[in-house]
Parts: sequence; structure tokens; C-alpha cells
Amino acid sequence: MTFVGHILFFVALVIVGVSGNIFNFIFTIQQQVKTRTIQTVGLILNVISISNIILVLTTFALVLSVFQNAQIWCVRPYPLAIRIEAYLMMTCSFISFWAIAWLSLFYCIKVVNFSSECFRALKRNISSVINAAVLLSCMLSVLLFFPMFSLDIVDSLEKNDNVSSITNFTCPQPSFTIQMNPNAYIAAIVCLLCPIPLMIMLPTSIRMVAHLCAHTMALKKNQTQVQGSDSYVLVCKITISLVGVYLSTLCIVASNRYLKEKLWSLLCCRKAEEQAGKSQTVVTADV
Repeated sequence: MTFVGHILFFVALVIVGVSGNIFNFIFTIQQQVKTRTIQTVGLILNVISISNIILVLTTFALVLSVFQNAQIWCVRPYPLAIRIEAYLMMTCSFISFWAIAWLSLFYCIKVVNFSSECFRALKRNISSVINAAVLLSCMLSVLLFFPMFSLDIVDSLEKNDNVSSITNFTCPQPSFTIQMNPNAYIAAIVCLLCPIPLMIMLPTSIRMVAHLCAHTMALKKNQTQVQGSDSYVLVCKITISLVGVYLSTLCIVASNRYLKEKLWSLLCCRKAEEQAGKSQTVVTADV
């Protein structure tokens, strides 16, 4: 695929991702205007939509930067645009993932009937608890990824006078210039981005689906009971749209080799395997 073809493909993915989230955002705002209240579900959906819009646009901007200059990772000091884009990508991913986890927990507590008094007390105050959890997640994400602004490359690149004449040059791995333990920091980020939210999301989703299936079977046996299911269908549609956004964002990142390798190197504290293999071959200029 040509350069123009890649750009058109990425633009199409951005349009799909942004338009879907804008639709969700506008629909949620309209519901809030009608009810004249900001409910918990509306707050969560607004947070998810806004963060996903920023995530898709930031990812696309980073892809364009890499397409324009594949050696942008070698510039020292690290370009401010790269630092901002990395910060926004990680922050918005964190906010979106945790917001979806809080949404799953909210619906599970609201829908499922629990016998425990603790869960009953939580059910009565679930809106306040989830609202606080969403706001705390946003604040934590802003602080958690602030070290991204300290990213820079090692000093060894400055000592090489023939950088412009090296054809197979491999950029040094970026590192944090502030005093911190990078391994512990990356481990905390990975845990907060994947395992912990999934520990909230999966059990609550499975429990809610099991309850809804049992409830549907009960309704079929007793047709005199009527209970609306439109809200549950809406939740399913929103979940599907969010999955589509994540898949489109993943396609944008994974389809660009340089971006994929550098992000993998940054998150895993090691050079990408392919780049590590290439670093064995260095061609210098003629003396």
C-alpha cells in the first residue's frame, strides 16, 4: 500500500472512531438536557466518549509524525509533541478502560439482587460511589502519566558524529530523566491498565448477564410481568461501539511498524526484537 493509501486508511479509521464517540456524546447530552440532571451513566458515557475522541486523534497525530520522519525517535531532546502525544494516549486509555469497568460495576449493582447487607448498602449509594470513583480515576490518570514529559534518549546519540550517514541506525531506547524506578513504574502502569480493571469488569459483566438471562426466562413463564429492556439493549449497543473504537485504534497502532516497535519498547523497557536484530549491522560513512 502506498503512502497515500496508508493515510486514507488511517483517516477512514479516525472518522469511524471519532464519529461514533461524537454520536454517543451528543445522545448522552440530549438525555441530560431532557432530564435536567447529570446521572451516573451519563457522566461515565461522557467521560468515555471524550477520552476516546482524544485517544483516536492523538494516535493519528503520532502516526503522521512517524510517517513524516521515521527517525523522529532519534531527535534529542525528545520532541515535545511526542511527549504530549504519548501522555494523552496513555491517559485517555487509562480513563476509558476504568470508566468502562465502573460502568459494568454500576449496572451489576443496580440490576442484580444481592442478599448481603453490605451490597444492599452499596446499592443504595452506588451513584455517589461510582461518581467519586470516576472522578478519582481521571485525577489519578493525570498524575500517573506525568513522567511521560521527562522522556528523553541517552547521551550516546550525541557522541555519534555520523548519525546522518548511518543507514541502518537504531535509535537508543528512551528513558525517564527524573529519579525513579522505571521497572516498578511500568509494572504499576501495566497492572492498572489491564489486570485490575478486568478483575472488576469481567465478574460484574458475567454476573449481570447471568441475572438477565434468568430474568428473561422468568418473564417468559409469567407474561403478566412487564419490565422494560430498552436500557439493557442500549448498554449492549454502546459496548459494541466502544469495542469498535478500541479495534480501530489498535489497527492504527499495529499497522505502523515504527510506531508499534517504539511503543512496545517504551512499555516493556526493552528494544523491539526486530530493531535489536538490525542493530547488529551498522554502515558508516567513507573516511
